[in-house]
Amino acid sequence: NSLCTEPMFFMTWGRKYGDQQNCQFYPPICTYAGMQQRLRQSYLDMTFNHNASCSPVGMAWKASIELDSALNLYSPDNSHPSIYGSYLAACTFYSSLFKKPSLGSSFYGSIDSITAISLQTIASSTVLDSIATWNIFNADFTVSQNNDSISCINLSSNYENLIWDFGDGATSIDENPIHIYSGSGIYTITLTAFNNDGCLSDSISSTITISAPANINEFSTTKKLLSITDILGRETTMQLNTPLFYKYDDGTVERRITIE
Repeated sequence: NSLCTEPMFFMTWGRKYGDQQNCQFYPPICTYAGMQQRLRQSYLDMTFNHNASCSPVGMAWKASIELDSALNLYSPDNSHPSIYGSYLAACTFYSSLFKKPSLGSSFYGSIDSITAISLQTIASSTVLDSIATWNIFNADFTVSQNNDSISCINLSSNYENLIWDFGDGATSIDENPIHIYSGSGIYTITLTAFNNDGCLSDSISSTITISAPANINEFSTTKKLLSITDILGRETTMQLNTPLFYKYDDGTVERRITIE
């Protein structure tokens, strides 16, 4: 089997009135809601235990039923799907596989356009609003900025390793890196996540504007240096190519980096 293969579990839906045949042996599945909750939990357990992805068809069904219980997703046996249930499942798989909204598709089959668009919307939001919940392979992050310093928080899911490119020639393989830019400019931060021994990759980028201070204050010999700390607040000594904080007896603090 190719290393590029990414398994995806098909989270199914609960039966319309629960599993009445086995209800007496396991009461949680006696109702639709109870059966759907157990299916959700079990499929996600299998998904994460096997480093796989999950298409949350069952949760899309649940959202549709809560929105419009009059739209019957079931066939007459109250277990298999009607044309509406099948269409909703297909839309959910589309968004799960391609990480794109199924909303906008012009194929409605034998379903009227209003109902089809509603099912497309439900499928798209169920998947794309919670990609990490379904463990779908995906690169994602947020970034916060403080002057010339940025802090990146990795939000990727179902990955093995990653690399950050800060747009100024610097890179990092840290989970949640902190980076300080040496000059003003517009920089593009790119996070690339890898899976399946590097066979699969996914990238996402964000652009920031850095405005470095116009003037750099010279070191003054009239004030006494009290301590040097790193960005985590730990006392240290002067180090090359490392941002450090210098605290003086006049109450001032300087952030400095000595370039080799």
